[in-house]
Amino acid sequence: MSTSAPLWLACAGALLSGCFGEHRILEDGCELGDEVPIAELLGPAPHDVVLVGAEHPTHVAWSERAGLFLRELDGDATVVRLGAPCDAGMSSQGALLACARRGDDSKAQSGHVTVLDVETGAIVGQASGVGPDSFGVGLAFSDTERVLVWNDARQTTSSVMLRRGDHDAQRISREGVRAGRPAAALERHGGHTQIVLAWPETWLGDEGVEGTLRVQRGERLLELEPLGYDLAHPSIATDPEGEAVVVFRDRRPARTRPRMFVRRLDAEDHAHDGVPANADGEALAVACAGAMVIVAPRTHSRSERLVAVRRHDLATLEGSGPEHQIYMHGAAFEHADARCVGNDVLVAVASHATIERPHGAVSTVRFTCPDPSAATE
Repeated sequence: MSTSAPLWLACAGALLSGCFGEHRILEDGCELGDEVPIAELLGPAPHDVVLVGAEHPTHVAWSERAGLFLRELDGDATVVRLGAPCDAGMSSQGALLACARRGDDSKAQSGHVTVLDVETGAIVGQASGVGPDSFGVGLAFSDTERVLVWNDARQTTSSVMLRRGDHDAQRISREGVRAGRPAAALERHGGHTQIVLAWPETWLGDEGVEGTLRVQRGERLLELEPLGYDLAHPSIATDPEGEAVVVFRDRRPARTRPRMFVRRLDAEDHAHDGVPANADGEALAVACAGAMVIVAPRTHSRSERLVAVRRHDLATLEGSGPEHQIYMHGAAFEHADARCVGNDVLVAVASHATIERPHGAVSTVRFTCPDPSAATE
């Protein structure tokens, strides 16, 4: 294996076999742990990967050309095929998994979203209307409400659809725009619980791509951020107080490489700059270990992809540490998901096949930082 400077730099702060299995702890004291292999892909590329579990992650699910697969994180290492692939993406909340499957207009087949309870194997929800060019689905539920939101794209039209409970689906994006991948989350705000939805709307303007990030917070609709990138891929996290934080991608300044940005929904806040984020998968954030931890797949070279992991300050949302990297020479990590487990962030990553690594794979890595409460004792 080459020990050239670019590879050495890429391995700084990461721990994977492509980095010689060597621990490197950066100056903030955080560390990426050993890679735990979950499965090799049967096909060349994953559609998506998610962690699933009610109180804590118990399973990792992934979709590829051969189908939708599930494996327990602990105990039985058996890989179970749950059904057809989720080629329009996946989302999870608790033990529920939403799987979006594209339709085929040439065969008069309508795509659909299916919601599964991975603990019981039961189908608990379904909605139709997922076009052949669609990607993106969001799921959120409370004691009184369950919502599904997904992208329905075909040829020149692209919409975001919403279904509340058992009601008919309705379009929530505007006509005449390209509506991209949506996200959904449950927020505690002002003493009550409400659903938050986010999606990008873009169009071709005089100077290129123009757009806006739209957010529905309860019954209130916001235009949160201007956009100059039509693959914003927003996701929504909640801070320790239960309030929503939106993560999205954009080109700022124009015509630069896409980066991840994070901001609160309050009108006086602004977008805080994060790490580059320009792979197929969305960037996301999880509140853990006294910080907002950002996880963002991004390019490393023409063929390689890595997953950047970085802490941001909970109060200010500014970056508060170096960029750690989940990286393996010759691998292309395109998708990631993350959950807080104790004082660790558990990150699931999925890679596609490359010349150096002919099989894509799914694995997990733990991101561990010092307990901030221990430092004050």
